Amino acid sequence: MRKFLLAALCALLVPVSALAQEGVWFSLESGFYADEITVEILCDDPEADIYYTLDGTNPVDDGFYYDEPFELEDRTWEGNDLSATTGVCRTQYVPTENVVKGYIIRAVAIYPDGSESAVASATYFVGVDRQARYGDAPVISLMMNSLMLSAVSCILSSLTTRKG
Repeated sequence: MRKFLLAALCALLVPVSALAQEGVWFSLESGFYADEITVEILCDDPEADIYYTLDGTNPVDDGFYYDEPFELEDRTWEGNDLSATTGVCRTQYVPTENVVKGYIIRAVAIYPDGSESAVASATYFVGVDRQARYGDAPVISLMMNSLMLSAVSCILSSLTTRKG
């Protein structure tokens, strides 16, 4: 009986707004997944149209219409399009093996009145055992377009190769 009363009291103390999601959100949290996953995009309004992208671009401009959950699989086998770009910096590391690639999913809801939700974003690395690959090292995922990525890579490269 005490457990029930305590649970009921806690439920009363949590504001209803804290329980409600707004806009769009994803069925799975960002992160590393060892096996293929299925992602569902959820929305606070069942009448809204949802648009999404898998490459981090703006879903308002470039999105696919969402109508059902989709599967994400390991992309390591794909070519190293961004990491093998040369001629961007004076000093540059170009990997010789395929690198881990993630999905940067962004989604937006377009409501019946024409208004838009905030854009939701999530990053998924599929087919990667995080602990085996990175151990306890922190992993940071940055979302940016490829031009900005090249600029950031050059800055970081120059900081790590300075002498003195």
